[in-house]
Amino acid sequence: MTGNWITANLQAAMDFFNAMMTFLYDILVINPFTYRDGAIWAVVDGIYNAILGSAISLTVILIYLGIIEDVGDMIKHKNPGPIIWSFIKVMFAAGILIGGKYLMVLIFSIGKEFIDKIVLQNGVNVFSASTWVTVPDKVVNATNGLSTTSGILFWVVTLIAALVIMVVCFSIMLTVYGRLFKIYMHIAIAPIPLACFASRSTMQHFLAFIKSFVGVMLEGIVIIVACMIFSAFANGFDINNQIEGVVTEQAEMEIPAGYTEEDVQNIMESENCTWEEAIEKLYMLDEAVHNPFEKEPSDEVKAENAELVWKYLGEMLFLFVLLAAVIKGADDYVRKLIGV
Repeated sequence: MTGNWITANLQAAMDFFNAMMTFLYDILVINPFTYRDGAIWAVVDGIYNAILGSAISLTVILIYLGIIEDVGDMIKHKNPGPIIWSFIKVMFAAGILIGGKYLMVLIFSIGKEFIDKIVLQNGVNVFSASTWVTVPDKVVNATNGLSTTSGILFWVVTLIAALVIMVVCFSIMLTVYGRLFKIYMHIAIAPIPLACFASRSTMQHFLAFIKSFVGVMLEGIVIIVACMIFSAFANGFDINNQIEGVVTEQAEMEIPAGYTEEDVQNIMESENCTWEEAIEKLYMLDEAVHNPFEKEPSDEVKAENAELVWKYLGEMLFLFVLLAAVIKGADDYVRKLIGV
C-alpha cells in the first residue's frame, strides 16, 4: 500500500492543528470592544452600567464605615492621617468605579502585548502563515517502504490518530473560549468587587479580584508558550535509524526501450546531470518501463520503517494529549503562581 494514504491522514491532522493555532491566536489577542462587531461588549457594558448604581451605594456605605473606623484610630493615636487618607480614597474609589471597565481592558492589553512579544521573539512575524507542525520527510519515506499488511494497519492507525488530534484541538479551543468568557464575565461584574476598594476591611476582596483578572491574562500567556514549546518538541522528532523507502542499486546503464542516445544527451543538457542520472530520469519518466535501478526494500528495512512510524505516532499522540492537559491546567498553574 502506498504511503501517501498514511501521510495524508497525518498531514490532514497537522494542517488542522496549524489552522487551529491561527484561530487560537486570534482569540487570545482579540479587541474586546470590536469582537463580533461589538455585540458582546454592548451586553457586557450594559450589565456593568446596571450594576454600577448598586456598587456606588455599596461604596458610600463602605466609606462611611471606614471613616468611623479611622476616626476611632485618630482619637486613639492622635493622628489625623487615616482621616485624610479616607477622603483621598473617596476620589480613587469614584475613579475606579467609573473607569473600572477601561482599567480592566488596559490590563488585558498589557497581556496581549506580552503574547505578541513572545511570538515575535521566536521569529513568527505572520502568525497565520506559520507552520507549527509538519510530518518529517524521513517519516514520509518510511511509510513508502512498508509492507502491504503494515501499510493497511498504519492507515487505520493514522486515521484514528488524526481523529484523536482533532478532538485534542477542539478541547484546546474550548479552554481558550472559556478564558474569553471569563474575561467578559470579570468585566461585567467588576463594579461590586471594585467597590471594595473603599474600605480597609474589604480591600483584600478588591485585590483578590484584580489578581484573579491578572491570572486570566497570564493564562493566555501560558497557553501560547505551551503551544510554542509543543511545536519545538513535535518538529524535533529524533530519527536515529537509516530510513529507506525505494532503494537504488548500480546496474548496467542501458538506455530504456524506445529512447535513444540523443534523448539522453538532451536530458543531460537540460538537467545538467551525468549520463547515469539522465538514464535514471528516463526510466522515471516512463512508468510503463521497468526500472532496473529500483527494488523493493528488504524485510529488515520494512521492519525498521514500521518501527520508526510506530515511534513517531506514539510520540506525537503523547505530545498532543500532554499539550491539551497543560492548556486545560493553565488556570490552576497560574493560580498557584500568583497565589490566588
